[in-house]
Amino acid sequence: MNILLTTRCNKNCSFCFARQAAAAKIEDMSLENFQKLILLAKAENYAGVKLLGGEPTIHPDFSAMLTFLSKERFPATLISNLLYTDPAVRECINQAAAKGIIHGVLANAAELNTPETLGIFKQNYSALLEATAKEPGKITAGITLSRQKSAAEETEYIAFLAQNIYISRLRLSLDFQAENVEDKFFINNKEYGQKILAVVHKCLDLRIPISWDCKLYPCMFEEAVFQKDIAGFAQSLRLDCQAGGAPFDVFPDMSYIHCYPARVLSGQNILKFSRISEALNEIAFRKKALQALQKNNPPGECKECNYYRTGRCDSLCLGCRELTASFLTQE
Repeated sequence: MNILLTTRCNKNCSFCFARQAAAAKIEDMSLENFQKLILLAKAENYAGVKLLGGEPTIHPDFSAMLTFLSKERFPATLISNLLYTDPAVRECINQAAAKGIIHGVLANAAELNTPETLGIFKQNYSALLEATAKEPGKITAGITLSRQKSAAEETEYIAFLAQNIYISRLRLSLDFQAENVEDKFFINNKEYGQKILAVVHKCLDLRIPISWDCKLYPCMFEEAVFQKDIAGFAQSLRLDCQAGGAPFDVFPDMSYIHCYPARVLSGQNILKFSRISEALNEIAFRKKALQALQKNNPPGECKECNYYRTGRCDSLCLGCRELTASFLTQE
């Protein structure tokens, strides 16, 4: 479960698919509601939650939230751009990481384009590496492969990152637009596929393991290349929107969605349930219903695709579809 502590952010990433959704409603989750949500998760034996935003570390009660997690001995993964400068917040985060309350960090390492932002990021990233030194691999760096940048620009940036920080693993993301319209940009986009391939080879050269965030479109590659260089190297690779309820995001106002791109799959208030699994099942039901409606209506480009015909890929991800089934939004 992803808990979006705030819709505010102190960075302006060019590829951000959350910006437009958040701009209409700038808000922070209350400490009280956060505590209620954690207790619900704990009651259902969740292994932990993910804290994100926006940028979670700029929430005014962020330190108090970490203190509560420590009190409850309930772990969380922090998803952050690591651009926090408040010494108290920095110390609280480092202590929580050392104690294992923050048991993983995904650091948004994209677009560190100025010496100032790079310096702040490096300071906080290095401190987290030191705090988790006894358990290496807990800190993952992440970047998004832009629709606008060339393969050379992407690989040069990865080399730049590797020169400045130690990367135990790099998580790669596609540049989703999240407009809930039919977005066929990735289908058979061999040029974007060549860029991904160049990035994978650069990571191999630098001995950096990679993993993937969300769905990958195999039609961007020749099949032999995909099996050898993409599937054969990348971790956490999937080619479809999973049938279950995950991912699952809870907003500051306690509404919940399947994911930012597919935010039409939503509910009003998670605290109306006595169990988180009830809300999760509601989203999963709507998702399966939508998938059933669209299963036999893929874009024409997919109908003859071997990956689609053999069930290895489910065509467009839900965030790249035009979600128009009215019953999905009814409460």
